[in-house]
Amino acid sequence: MKKMMLVIVVLALVCGVSSSALSESRVAVIRNGETFKVIYKNTDLADVKVTISNSNGEKVFSEELISVHGFIRPYNFAELPKGDYMICITDVDGKKTEKICFDEQAVKNKKEWTAHIGKLTDDQKKVIVAVPQQKVNNFSVHVYDKYDQLVYTEDPALEKEYARVFDLKRLEGGATVHLVNHATGETKYYKAE
Repeated sequence: MKKMMLVIVVLALVCGVSSSALSESRVAVIRNGETFKVIYKNTDLADVKVTISNSNGEKVFSEELISVHGFIRPYNFAELPKGDYMICITDVDGKKTEKICFDEQAVKNKKEWTAHIGKLTDDQKKVIVAVPQQKVNNFSVHVYDKYDQLVYTEDPALEKEYARVFDLKRLEGGATVHLVNHATGETKYYKAE
């Protein structure tokens, strides 16, 4: 038993010394009406704390989760007053804070496309593309190889949210994933080396 505790303490110290800031691409927050979904991905077992604070910095909700390879967790803001909030996700690697606006009029005026694209894990070859449910889901996904040749395209016509993981390990030398909003012309992309 003492040897096991010693091993756990040594592993905790090693992990603590080698930790870095929580990678933004491991966390995404996607809005769907009055609900905000937190998508968290990790390769190992992790203790994760999710804290939601209002614009005055007052904590309105907090929970601790044990994550095995990640989670998708919805948070319903229907009972909260309209305004700006911060969702903070903390794990052993650091903290990621996402500012959100829970005000329908401000969201409509801002017209920000809340789609997310980024690497799924520390391996840059797995890329997640997530698009929340919107009035107009007029977008497409394009994958290009290292020579900028189109190797895959998809034009989802959905009434629900869209999420897909692209495993690009067969595209040696790198690839680029483009997410194009045809209604606004906005493009988001991720380059995998």
